[in-house]
Amino acid sequence: MRLFFIVIVVLISSCGLSAQKVSNEILTYDYLKHNYEFLDEDYSINIASDKFKSLMKKYKFHEERINCWKDSIAVITIGEFGDWQKSRIAHSQITLSFLRVSYYLWISETETFDLAKKYHKTMPYRFYEYFRFNEKDWDSDMRTFMNKLRVKVSEVAKNPAIMTMSNRKFLKQALIHNPERQKAAKEYEKNRAEGEGCGRTNCCQQKDKKK
Repeated sequence: MRLFFIVIVVLISSCGLSAQKVSNEILTYDYLKHNYEFLDEDYSINIASDKFKSLMKKYKFHEERINCWKDSIAVITIGEFGDWQKSRIAHSQITLSFLRVSYYLWISETETFDLAKKYHKTMPYRFYEYFRFNEKDWDSDMRTFMNKLRVKVSEVAKNPAIMTMSNRKFLKQALIHNPERQKAAKEYEKNRAEGEGCGRTNCCQQKDKKK
């Protein structure tokens, strides 16, 4: 949960890197297909404790702040690439969940999973990539879905300009104004204030299969 807002900020800003001087090679590299030294094909972590601690020390992570799989992935990706820009993109793509993706689409996590399955997208980021960047590949069902969503977001945001925005700008507004995301953000802040952790044993090396 600690990286919840980092992920949201990254997604709101389209991975936050296009406005910076980042090479096209870095932006277009397929980080999901990369052969990671310490991640298996399911992106679960497999690394010796002393090696993991050495990476935390080298890149100045605070051990007490590495509380879950997502936190640990940040350590793994910077250790893999030795580059903070590459690490940030890789982290956002690997850790993106169907729950997070659902905040763009204003449907439930389960509905998002089922919709992704319809388009043969098994990784959350692959589905996000499809509906955000690849309008040309949408079928009539997806176009109808996105058009209805645009109307809904425009009405909730009370912003008619959303109807003529580019798809990328529209989806940014969808994320910002999603009531479920706003509710989750408030719940996160409440848990954080109460000092609640992730509540899992050995969670630093365990992937949350549901997200």
